[in-house]
Amino acid sequence: DRFIHGKPLIQLEIPQVVYRKDVYSAMTFANIRKKVKPQVKLSDREQKDINNELRTPQDLRDCLDDVEIIIGFLSSGGGDANIELRKYVKRALKMEDRFKSKKALEYCHLGHILSLWETLSVQMSRNLTLAKQEPFDSLNKIFLQPLQTKDEGGEDQIGELNRFLRGIDLSPFLNLLYEFIETSVRHLDSQNKDWPLLDTLEAHLDQNGLDSLHPDIAKTFPVSITVSQAVATWKAVVFYQQN
Repeated sequence: DRFIHGKPLIQLEIPQVVYRKDVYSAMTFANIRKKVKPQVKLSDREQKDINNELRTPQDLRDCLDDVEIIIGFLSSGGGDANIELRKYVKRALKMEDRFKSKKALEYCHLGHILSLWETLSVQMSRNLTLAKQEPFDSLNKIFLQPLQTKDEGGEDQIGELNRFLRGIDLSPFLNLLYEFIETSVRHLDSQNKDWPLLDTLEAHLDQNGLDSLHPDIAKTFPVSITVSQAVATWKAVVFYQQN
């Protein structure tokens, strides 16, 4: 049975790998948190050092590409959170020489991989937003609806959001909202566009075993903002933080 027409039958065991186009899903990130735990945050200084090292948009994009490849492997096969990222990319992936951020290789273990993804992707999207470019151009346009102003005769959503932002820690909320957009909103249907953004975000956290929103956020976030305005809300936080 080992031979067919005189040729040996070779069985190849090919590991299941999530390729980059499939990385952005809540299930992928939940798998990482389950299989490579604990996932911990990089310090503010470490995040700043990594972003400062990647001076050009192309360097940032190249590094994020490699991080997405690593996330795909870890989501499928898991790993020890205590393994140094440098050792993992060198021994398992053979990509140390091409990895753009030497600071990331210096600071990170596999337990930092989602924080590293967050650091790079949020920075890249912030840069695009501040340059008046669209960081979510592959998202269904139904989720790119603007916030309303008082002058438009509806709810003063921008005013309400600005009052809300004055009372919270901006960076964690910005990062949380970004992951929610990329891993959850990205996969919603147009019929979900009118769901309240706050309720949908809370459901996302609950379904994926993540920490609940701080009570101040749950109490004061504008209830009129919907999922269709998720990207506009994220951009408003970016500009508010910048100013």
